[in-house]
Amino acid sequence: MDKELLTSHQWQLIHPDPLVMDPDGWDRKNYQYSWHEELITEEEYFNRVMSSTCTFKNIKEFVENSKAEATKKYYRVCNKETLQGLWYDYKGNFTGLPHPLQFLCEQST
Repeated sequence: MDKELLTSHQWQLIHPDPLVMDPDGWDRKNYQYSWHEELITEEEYFNRVMSSTCTFKNIKEFVENSKAEATKKYYRVCNKETLQGLWYDYKGNFTGLPHPLQFLCEQST
């Protein structure tokens, strides 16, 4: 059975949570192609999400149901309203607010 291939933009519309805020998992030098044209599987999409800064409605639910490989130890989440860097462990447990690297989130919004 062939896996469905869609663009990252299409996968984001299907899976609006989490919302990718800083697409570290995508090719920044050719972002237009990487996000809007390249056809990837759902698994690849979630692997790229895991490498990006995102906002989550429910990070614990995302981690528990993630289709990505569980290789990430911490998630950096940028709060869109406060611009604070929030950190969660690989099980989705909150580990600190604000993070000393808060400026990274501020620069990426």
